[in-house]
Amino acid sequence: MAWIADGNVYVNVAPGGTTQPGAFTGHTQIGGPNAKSIDIDMGVNGAAYVTWQQDGNVYASRLQDSTWTTVATPLDVAPELEAGTGALRPRVAVSAEGYAVVTWGDLAPGYTRVWSRRVTGLTLSAFPQLLNIEGGGSADSPDIDIEEDGSFAWVVFRQDLGASRTVGRRLIGSLFEAPEFVDGGLQANAPKVDINGDGVGISASQANDGTLPVGAWLTRDHFQPAAAMGGGSPVATKPEVSSSDRGDLAITWRTGDIARARYKDDTSTAFGPEFTISNPGLGPVNLVRASAVRRTRCSAT
Repeated sequence: MAWIADGNVYVNVAPGGTTQPGAFTGHTQIGGPNAKSIDIDMGVNGAAYVTWQQDGNVYASRLQDSTWTTVATPLDVAPELEAGTGALRPRVAVSAEGYAVVTWGDLAPGYTRVWSRRVTGLTLSAFPQLLNIEGGGSADSPDIDIEEDGSFAWVVFRQDLGASRTVGRRLIGSLFEAPEFVDGGLQANAPKVDINGDGVGISASQANDGTLPVGAWLTRDHFQPAAAMGGGSPVATKPEVSSSDRGDLAITWRTGDIARARYKDDTSTAFGPEFTISNPGLGPVNLVRASAVRRTRCSAT
């Protein structure tokens, strides 16, 4: 677990066990002051990383067994530039080997950029990658997920390309492949991505000023054409996505005061119909999350 309190980053660990998890060991401070925009991920073998923004720089700390160790230097490529703030906030994904890939944005003179960088143990890659499409405008809002094999990951982000577009790029080894649009040709923002250990997954974003959820299915290392997942909404849809270990996919979003969802099981070639997952009698929905396990499951709060 990781959280920010009064500008400081704290963590707490419950060690695993053969019958039941052990008790939490007590909190430890790993960052701060002035920390914001925390993110955390854990690999299937127990190594975890936390990343956050602090005073305009991006930091990371690694959990091995029950010990946290913070990477000695900021991750951002140009520490003199503001990085990790607002929509440039960092995100992290951890592979089965226990290594991480972190993505974030920084503020270059006149525009914003999206970066990605490997963290192997506590060692930063000497070859951070700039993800912006050359010739385009500002980019921000990166999200990331990784396969069990840490050689392969996907980053999605928003970039000004004549209009606001959402873009995906696949990491292979230390380099990213050519960009793929994951917005169905619509003006879109706030992209999300989730992939399983074999690289099957889903990306989503909100189009038409946030009022239309758009999703794209990832299979055989490429996104299929994105399409609208539901009808229009009078409020921002804020879609969320999830992929299960066997390849079930789930997407959920807001439509007005209710939560809607669609799913696709691993044997289907298309998403099923949208349906309402919230109870209007319990009040309006302001946040949704998706979770796909062996049998796809969605929930709303």
